[in-house]
Amino acid sequence: MRKLIQSFFSGLALVLLAGAACAQNPVSASQAEMQMSPEKLKERMAKHQAEMHDKLKITAAQESAWKSFIGIVSQSYAETKNDAKNVDNLTTPERMQNTLERMKEHQAQLQIKLDATKKFYVVLTLEQQKIFDESHRRMRQEMQERMAKQMQKKDGMMDKP
Repeated sequence: MRKLIQSFFSGLALVLLAGAACAQNPVSASQAEMQMSPEKLKERMAKHQAEMHDKLKITAAQESAWKSFIGIVSQSYAETKNDAKNVDNLTTPERMQNTLERMKEHQAQLQIKLDATKKFYVVLTLEQQKIFDESHRRMRQEMQERMAKQMQKKDGMMDKP
């Protein structure tokens, strides 16, 4: 359980760092095209949820806990504020304030997800917990790799005259 919480906080740190970088640097048109549309994200999440349901082999007795968990996690994604402020027009203190506000929102959403995860996790068998942990460990590693590639790509773009 402690490792799961550490994984969440490691992921949170990465998300917050990426959010801070985004708030400080405007998104170019090519970067904006690479971002996933809300519909595509929703579709991807539904696919992932169905795969997890199958991998975990959720029993009839666990189904209500699963639905509650998915409902809370999905809702928290939907409630995440999509801040469309044009950071080009903000002063440095305003951008920093904006970043701080977004970080607080992310932290509140993560707390909601953590609470839902804890409630769901306890109804899983030890084998299901191992599958759940490994799946989320892989997701975290994939996210870290994607972010590292994006940062390298961005650094390469900044080095060009």
